[in-house]
Amino acid sequence: MSICDSAAAARARNSPDAAQLETQCRSLGGNPNTVSSSLDDLALKGAEIALQDPLSAELRKRQPQGPYLRGFDIGMGASEGQTSWGPGKQAILNSLSGVEQEGFKIAISFVLDRNRFVDLARVGATIAETDPELAKARTSQADVRYWLGFDIATGIFGDPTQGAKGNTLPGPGSDKIQSSLSLPAQQGFAASRALHLSRHY
Repeated sequence: MSICDSAAAARARNSPDAAQLETQCRSLGGNPNTVSSSLDDLALKGAEIALQDPLSAELRKRQPQGPYLRGFDIGMGASEGQTSWGPGKQAILNSLSGVEQEGFKIAISFVLDRNRFVDLARVGATIAETDPELAKARTSQADVRYWLGFDIATGIFGDPTQGAKGNTLPGPGSDKIQSSLSLPAQQGFAASRALHLSRHY
């Protein structure tokens, strides 16, 4: 991180080092408030993005208010359209307070999972809307990332007449998808796969 990034992060944590770092930042011609302003912009953007998708809107609604939610919104804004972790997101994470970091991580894990498999997730969610058994199983866990993993597996193992791929057995391809997901999404994926394979479409 740059001196100015470190200064903004220290100020956010109320660190005793903040004043010294801000002085160093200004001596280099920087503005220690720029990073904080950028984070506020990301938070506003992230909140708007989250509300555009039913799953992310539900996930956001379940986050604690205050710094945790701010971290979540920053994560949503920082990961728009992205499919992998990188140094930019790591720098943002490092600049946040501990509570904000936890919200940030939740948002990032959801967005990266969804963006990598957005088509499968969309098909799975659509199928669940018309199938009461699936809908109940899909939301049996409180973590919305579980629902996302469930939808992704439905897109793979669900009824092919409804747009799913209709895979009838697990394989290296679907196993690789499952292992790439966050832990809650992996659990939803496994539950969905077991349910669909028991139906024998």
